[in-house]
Amino acid sequence: MNLNTLQAAGLSREEAVAYEDLLKHGSSQTGNICQRTNIPSSHIYKVLTSLWEKGIVHFKIINNI
Repeated sequence: MNLNTLQAAGLSREEAVAYEDLLKHGSSQTGNICQRTNIPSSHIYKVLTSLWEKGIVHFKIINNI
């Protein structure tokens, strides 16, 4: 998928970038997503929460992380 398609589907630019990264890399910690996407850590939780609320991603806790 490309960013334009994801944005046309209603995602913000940051949501589209984060989702594309997760598709490419699979399960990831937020710090790794921030590094790869250049989304500031102060925004990543808002972006991922929005994707989660839309039912696009899910999360899991492993070893309290």
